[in-house]
Amino acid sequence: MAFSRIGRLIGKLRELLNLPRRIHDDVRRLERATHADTRNIQIALKQQTKRIEDVRSRHAKQQAELEQEIQSVHAELRDRLLQYHLQLGRLTSLIEGRAAGEPEAYSASIPFSVDVPPPRAFGQPSTEEWLELAHCPACGTADRTIVCKWNKSILLDTAPPDDSTIYDYALCHGCGIVYATRRPVGERHRALMDDFPDTIGRDPAGAAANPMLNPYPLSDSDRERYRKMIAGGVFVSDHEKREHLSQVYKDRLENAAHVEILGSQIDLTGARVLEVRSRAGTIVEGLRRHYGATVMAMPIFESQQLIVRELYGIECSDVIDYDQFTIPFEGAFDLIVCNHMLTHVVRPDRFFSSH
Repeated sequence: MAFSRIGRLIGKLRELLNLPRRIHDDVRRLERATHADTRNIQIALKQQTKRIEDVRSRHAKQQAELEQEIQSVHAELRDRLLQYHLQLGRLTSLIEGRAAGEPEAYSASIPFSVDVPPPRAFGQPSTEEWLELAHCPACGTADRTIVCKWNKSILLDTAPPDDSTIYDYALCHGCGIVYATRRPVGERHRALMDDFPDTIGRDPAGAAANPMLNPYPLSDSDRERYRKMIAGGVFVSDHEKREHLSQVYKDRLENAAHVEILGSQIDLTGARVLEVRSRAGTIVEGLRRHYGATVMAMPIFESQQLIVRELYGIECSDVIDYDQFTIPFEGAFDLIVCNHMLTHVVRPDRFFSSH
């Protein structure tokens, strides 16, 4: 009995001594199983990611193809509508018995009656002060369709005593722009510029109150007031109880993007730059400050001329003549910045040739 108990005890001791090895072997087997599962999970994740990327790529390709098809449909629809408009205009001409050479319109006149007040006395400007365009000022195409007979003066409370409300706006069949085939020049055009706020529908009192957009000739008191505002500079707080150039400050912030874009696209280091129709000279002043450019400006009002000269010390021309446009500065320019000129210039061919 004693030997049997001793044998069992020795067996248990052997089992106890072998326990660390068994535990180590079990841990190794568990690690190998865990590593295998991890690899399988990683492989599955990679396969799933690839499938997702393939689906995303297919969707992006389908979206691009769909956008291209939509653009093609839009272009075709636009062309078809223009074609139908022209055909309808010709059919209307045949139905109404219009002469072959008479300009076409998109629609027939709608008769109506209104009470017309007595005309305001505009004086009698020369009937010869009109420029008649036989071709598109942009591309030179003669084919066109009249799309609107009247200019904005048709909205005045009283009608002019002559036919100055008629500009005959036309759609060019060559490049697609709309332009006035009949436009005022000479003294008639200068009269419109002298009454600029009324001409474009602005409040004259509000325009005169804005130093940067005052279209009227400056009086001595105006110049004294503007110089006091200029003396404070651009960066003046609105909390200060005095007038300052808040409009120029806003203009400078608005034009900061133009300065950045021009400087990033063109090497303007030491360049010679002209700004045509400059409001306050903030674009050319930024180019001069950042790139050492030699700058000049052409304003359209005396108020802008005074601000550009005395606030920034920039060389200025006389006010722009939209009718007989010329650049008064000698020599060539590396960059000419034009702001809203094509919407106002009377003779586009002369405007481009002057550059």
